[in-house]
Amino acid sequence: PRSMLLVSSMIGEALGDEPMILVENPDLDGEAEFFLGELSGPHEELRSVATEMLKKRFVAVVDLDDDGRAAIHTTASGKAMVESLISTTSISASWSAVGGNSEYLSWIAGEVSDD
Repeated sequence: PRSMLLVSSMIGEALGDEPMILVENPDLDGEAEFFLGELSGPHEELRSVATEMLKKRFVAVVDLDDDGRAAIHTTASGKAMVESLISTTSISASWSAVGGNSEYLSWIAGEVSDD
């Protein structure tokens, strides 16, 4: 599969001067460990769920827009927790496996709870 390189100008404090670099749908040997989720639904419901996902450490990043969409960065265990959380809402999700620079992926792993 073709990979799409996503380079963000966002620079996380935890990463110092390391830019966030993600590769969407990388060629993987085995199970994916990191995911980019695209959520959509009513803006207020999405904002409430985004707040809960961050508070419970299901995700490391939520980028919420005003049009009822959010992009999230999480781990495989975080993906399962997000899917469980949104199962009783009108929010839908699509997922892409991601790879990227090791510093950013390590930061995501450290931000997402394993519980």
